[in-house]
Amino acid sequence: MKNPNPLSAKRYFVCVGLMTLAIIVSLIWQDAQLKQIIRERLGISEKLQATEHSFYQQRVALIFNKYCVACHGENKAKGDLRVDSFRHTVFGGKTGDMLTGGEQSLLYQRMALPSQDRLAMPPYGRERQTPDEMRVMKMWLEQGASGVLTAADFPDAPSQPKLIKFAEVDFAAIQQARQKNAAHVKALMQQYSGQLQYIARTSHYLEFETHGQAQAINDQTLRDLSPVVKDMKRLNIAGSLVSEQSVEIILAMQNLNTLNVANTGLSAKAIEQFLLLPHLQKLIVSSGATSTDIQKKLQKAGIKVTVIAELMF
Repeated sequence: MKNPNPLSAKRYFVCVGLMTLAIIVSLIWQDAQLKQIIRERLGISEKLQATEHSFYQQRVALIFNKYCVACHGENKAKGDLRVDSFRHTVFGGKTGDMLTGGEQSLLYQRMALPSQDRLAMPPYGRERQTPDEMRVMKMWLEQGASGVLTAADFPDAPSQPKLIKFAEVDFAAIQQARQKNAAHVKALMQQYSGQLQYIARTSHYLEFETHGQAQAINDQTLRDLSPVVKDMKRLNIAGSLVSEQSVEIILAMQNLNTLNVANTGLSAKAIEQFLLLPHLQKLIVSSGATSTDIQKKLQKAGIKVTVIAELMF
């Protein structure tokens, strides 16, 4: 038996090699992510990423992070879809491209589905996008889901909601500040139960309220509060028997920002002295205990004056 033609065998392996290569190229061409990586490696295409100041980074990414990344991120990618970066979002998931078509795009259609729909994004029970957020998504998709266009390219976009950031509370520092007057505060809180208390659990400042016991509050009460005057922030002695003898103690409350002395024995002259309180922001007085001139002086100093009707006993 003759040996097979070496040239025919060579042609066979070449054909097989070319067919294999064609299959590989075909598979690569169908894989958007792999195709992009090869193009980037060959220098044919720039790296696929959003610019720092793009509309995507400033508005769209925030929506994805808020509603979508929990199911479509690095740790969990349902349907092989990730939206935790611009690059991954462009590549899509098992269903392929989700961004093309603007309002008709698969991404927008899924986000617009009723919450009870099994295909809704996010799924039932999760917080839903607001109308303004949906408008942002629609505008971005209709402009080609760009990672380069900036907010200037979307002049009609809804205003970005302001983020409220709460300062971290240093409870150790608060406790240390409270410790300075701890003994006095404890004794006074027992003496004036429910009337003297801290303005918040995150503060060492105090407030005093009559709480329906105004007639029991007098000059002696203010003298009792003398040890903690520097920590007083709010003082309400409306309707009490406090007289002008207590003005000096009140003026020692240098951190006071709210003061209610309506229907007390304080005269207009005494009330005018409250201009000396450096942090006073709000003052409540009765109509018969002040004058228009004094009110103007207080308001000019940045103090909001509230005048209430004087009670006749």
